[in-house]
Formats: sequence, structure tokens, C-alpha cells
Amino acid sequence: MANEVRFELAVLGAGPAGLAAALRASRRGLRVLVLGKPRRSHAGFGESLSPGARSVLQELGAWSGFEAGGHLPCPGYLHSWGSSELSHHSFTTDPRGHAWHLDRPRFEAGLARDASEAGAVIATVRASPHLSPGQQQGSTWRIDYNRRDGTAYALAGTIIDASGPGARWAHQLGSRRILHAPQFATVARMTSSTGGISERCSLVESTPDGWWYSALLPDSALVLAYFSSQRLSNPARWDRCLRSTIHVRQRVESAGYCLDGRLRTVSACSEHLEPVAGVGWRAAGDAALTHDPIAAHGIMFALLSGRDAADSLIDEAAGQTDAAAQYTRLVTSARERYLKARDQIYSAEQRFADAPYWAARCSRARSRQPLRPVATQ
Repeated sequence: MANEVRFELAVLGAGPAGLAAALRASRRGLRVLVLGKPRRSHAGFGESLSPGARSVLQELGAWSGFEAGGHLPCPGYLHSWGSSELSHHSFTTDPRGHAWHLDRPRFEAGLARDASEAGAVIATVRASPHLSPGQQQGSTWRIDYNRRDGTAYALAGTIIDASGPGARWAHQLGSRRILHAPQFATVARMTSSTGGISERCSLVESTPDGWWYSALLPDSALVLAYFSSQRLSNPARWDRCLRSTIHVRQRVESAGYCLDGRLRTVSACSEHLEPVAGVGWRAAGDAALTHDPIAAHGIMFALLSGRDAADSLIDEAAGQTDAAAQYTRLVTSARERYLKARDQIYSAEQRFADAPYWAARCSRARSRQPLRPVATQ
């Protein structure tokens, strides 16, 4: 057993939320430990970052690193939604500038580098760390974890769960997840021997059984994600669904794109955690609220909630007795704004209102009721 190491904050998760929290807390003078699992080798499904991210990254002190990260500017998006015609939304009139297609591993590596330079200790773990009450004075939590070089433990005054939808620590503390809308994303990476397309706008197209998202990656590959209520891992079925599109199919065929590797099917549901805060702990990012990708706000929420979770715990340590309640109100307000925007987007597609996928979303938009709690894992 390694010697004990004391931290003022321990963060579970080395994604955007966890790293934003670590960066914020470190810059405010806290000794921070970040525990994250090794990143999986595959890329995400073409995540983008909205124009508003610039101010948040500047506030965190991570803007210069982001600028040097080679992320692909996104000037707008194309959409066939509510109509078979293709419409265009441009960011050219947005005073904040354009959006970005992210190189997700490079984005997280840049945040990790900034957090390390600010003083955070970032450790890679092989399994979810075990959380237990701290016995020593001034240490609320004890964290046992497995590093590559063996078992270690740390003592922390406060913790942030930024472990994604699994929300391991929050579940251990009694929180539960509320499921709003189950769906899956079937993700394909496409490459072209002719150089691919030059169009940098992302493309969204609705179909009777779901909707498609298409975007360039910074390495010039094209990512396609099909969102539906079923897992779709069979390439032949996936290809039939692709051929039912108009604009996505044209984008793929115009540059001779072919499937590069296997299809991946991942959960793309909408959930939230209750509660998201308590004495000495907060949940941030997907651990607190998982966004439907149609809202295109998941990474922004991760950065904002990571920042706010760190500030909230610092305020609590300084004697602000309602800090947890204030953070809960921030997350609840963000969730309500997100649900309203999501419902408006889905309700705008009325061509397929009787199809099961769309009927479920339109009826939920009217009732604004979640489906059911998700069993604690």
C-alpha cells in the first residue's frame, strides 16, 4: 500500500467535465487529484463545440492550447428536418465566431496538459476507484484505486463525480438516474481514396425511423451517426437505412466514401441524475445530465458544469451553507432549458409523426415526463 496522499479535491473522470473542474480548482489554489481510465482508441462520433465555447475556455485558461489543437472550423450546419429540402444555418453572423469539429482525444489531452501545468495530479486507473468515508481529520473521503504500478489510496476533502453516465460515485452515495428518451447511435467512420469532400458544415437529416448526423473529422475522414430506437450493428441493415436518405447518401456517394472499420453502437439516450449534489460532493457533465445529441450541447455543459462544480465546493468549504442547493438549481435550470430546446427540435419534424420513433418523442414533448428511473449500477 502506497503512502497516503491528501488532496482537497478528487475528481473521478478525465473527460471535459472532470478536466474543467480540475483546471478551475487548481487555478484557485486547491490540490487536485484526477482519476481517469485509459481513453479508448476509437474516436467519438464527430463531436462539435459551439461558438460559445471560446469564452468558457478563455475563462478556464485553456484557450491557447485549444487554438493550437488543430480542430477543424465548422462554419455552420445543413439540415433536412421537417422537409426533404436542405436548409443552411451559418455561423457567419454569430458575433462569437464559428463552431469546431473536435479532435476529441487531442481536445482532452490539451485540457489534461493545462490541468497538469496548473498543478493537478492526473492518474490513470484500471478500474473504478472505491470510495469510502475518510477517517482522518479534514478528510471526508478515502479513495482506493488501481494504477498501472499497483494499488494506491488518497484522502480528499471533497469529490466530483465526472465519470459519465455510469456516475459510479454518485450511485454509491444514493443518487439515481432518470431516463427520458432511450435511443442508440450507430456510428461509422468513412474514408475516401479520392480525398473526400471539402464541405465543412455538418449535416443532419431525419428519416421515418430516426435521424442521421454527418460531419468531417479533422483527419479528413467522414463520420456518420444514425440515431434510432434500436441497436443496429449489421452492416447490410445499416447500408439499407443509409440508402433511404437523400442528402447523407449523396454526400457519401459523391466522394466515394467507404466504411473504415466496424460499426459501433452506443447509447445516446437522455438522462439526468437525482440528486446531483450533497455535502462535500458534486456530479458534473454526463454524470449529472446526459444530452440527446440533437441538442449539440453536451460538451459545453460538461465544461460549464465542471467549472461550476469546482466553484461550488470551494464556496461550501468557505462556509456557504447553501452551495449544494445553488449548484443543484444551476443544473436543474440547464436541464429545463435543454429539454425545452430538445422538444422544440423534435416537434418541428411532423412528416413522420405516426412512426414509433417520432411518436414517442412528440408525445414526450407534450407531456414533458421522463420514462422511468434507471436501476443503480
